[in-house]
Amino acid sequence: MLQVARALSAYQDSVEFIEGDAEALPLPDSSFDIALCQQAFMFFTNQVVAAQEIHRVLKPGGRTAISVFRTLQHNPAFEHLVRALEKHAGADAAAFMRSPFIFENPEQIRAPFIQAGFRKVTVTVRVESLRYPSIHHMVRYETLNISDPALHTGEMQTMLCNEMESAVAEYTDDHGVVFPSQDFVVYTTK
Repeated sequence: MLQVARALSAYQDSVEFIEGDAEALPLPDSSFDIALCQQAFMFFTNQVVAAQEIHRVLKPGGRTAISVFRTLQHNPAFEHLVRALEKHAGADAAAFMRSPFIFENPEQIRAPFIQAGFRKVTVTVRVESLRYPSIHHMVRYETLNISDPALHTGEMQTMLCNEMESAVAEYTDDHGVVFPSQDFVVYTTK
């Protein structure tokens, strides 16, 4: 990810890319004005410790914006894909796809930041659209990170696409397929 970020950055000469653990950031105290985290916070083993680390590296008055998916019922594209994976690829593939969708209510995502000492924590529901040029593109793109080689065969991809096409016909239009998607976005101030 860092290699791609470096290659695509318009600011290569003025940005330092650093690899580190979110629960032990290799950064000095009070050194940043803003911390951003998009669709990763749900994967941190100890979310309170990760929030404490964000708090530690922010300057007084520093702010954060953290986005995480809401549960599958608020993200129908992924709910349908989890079902298709369960049916055709098995429980492990479905569990992998289900794993980011853990936050049911605002208090679940607010709590780690309150415990970390942030003085102002606001949670907003963000509703957006996810658009793919076709079901095939959606299935291929969203299953790339699942390591099971059987999942990436032409036969399996065809079965998943066929399953998805019938399940999501109501989301198809002349430009492909579009789904509503909901996140929680946490805004904090130190």
